[in-house]
Amino acid sequence: MADINSVPEISEASVDEISSLLTTIAKSQNDSALDVLAKSADDIVQQNKELSERTSNLAAHLEKSIAALTEKLNALQATVLALTPAKSDDNTPVVKSISAAVIEPSPMDVKPQVEQLTKSFVLDAALKELVSTQDSARRIELRGGIARLESNFSPAQVAAELRISR
Repeated sequence: MADINSVPEISEASVDEISSLLTTIAKSQNDSALDVLAKSADDIVQQNKELSERTSNLAAHLEKSIAALTEKLNALQATVLALTPAKSDDNTPVVKSISAAVIEPSPMDVKPQVEQLTKSFVLDAALKELVSTQDSARRIELRGGIARLESNFSPAQVAAELRISR
């Protein structure tokens, strides 16, 4: 059994020291908590500033884009007004040019009809040549021509570019 007399006595000085130590520890914990809160608050303020700057830059960019679109729209409206036939007071179109009677063309002016190249003919010819040729540059040309045909380019124009004839 422990002797009651062997327990050291707690003096008033040691109670003051313990109290001051506990106060210091509490202060340091409060200070570190305040430091964490202050740093977090600073981070939030910085993020808000960055967001505000980005929003401001975006708004300025949108304003410039809207101004450019407005200018283009005004130019387009002016062009449409210039191309629209003028109307008189009674809503009849004002004639701005002289009309002439249609004259039938002379038989000498009529060109003989050339056999038209069809899309399917040009496509078949390009595919056959694509399979048979080993020239990589020519293969690239043929693939481009096939793509243009599929995009509804004129078969005659594509045939001329690819040097395909009947």
